Amino acid sequence: VMSEIGNPDWTEPRLLELEVPVHMKDMAENNCDPAHFHFVHGNTQIPKQTIEYGEGGRFMRVTGHHETDTLMGSFKVRLDRDCWGLGLAAVRMVGIPDAGLLMFSSTSPVDSCNAASRWLFTVSKNLADLAGEDFIEHLSTGVLQDMRIWKNKIHRANPLLCQGDTFLVEFRKWVRQFYSTPPGEVRAEA
Repeated sequence: VMSEIGNPDWTEPRLLELEVPVHMKDMAENNCDPAHFHFVHGNTQIPKQTIEYGEGGRFMRVTGHHETDTLMGSFKVRLDRDCWGLGLAAVRMVGIPDAGLLMFSSTSPVDSCNAASRWLFTVSKNLADLAGEDFIEHLSTGVLQDMRIWKNKIHRANPLLCQGDTFLVEFRKWVRQFYSTPPGEVRAEA
């Protein structure tokens, strides 16, 4: 349930629709790449992350913790990235008193190399009042920053991984349950 949507204390949702030239699984891997928050989105540090599963294994939450400087001061914030299967995800920021942020995405495959993604952005009105319209626009800018990765990403079924890719490995194991034939494998003809 997205209790923020329609709540009078939250802004009217903003929408962003994208055609993305990559398989939707490769898009979703961003949630499991803590380093990209530093190198792509400009976070001052790479967030510490945890991962948990629920709803019979169909739900995954990746939680990142970092400190952020705002107009209201410095806060320890938590970024919860909830995934229901491959196509639905919600990102919530928690930790700034009486302020909140929700980014919700619905992504569908167009074909094996392209996806259609629809995003909704809303923030608590007090955060919008304090940070202004630029803050809300910054949310869609963050998604567009990821487009550079998605446009140039090449899927490797067996990539060379490092210690920092722990969550990517977890994600790839988790996501297998949503395929009748894993990506990169060819189904034998009967």
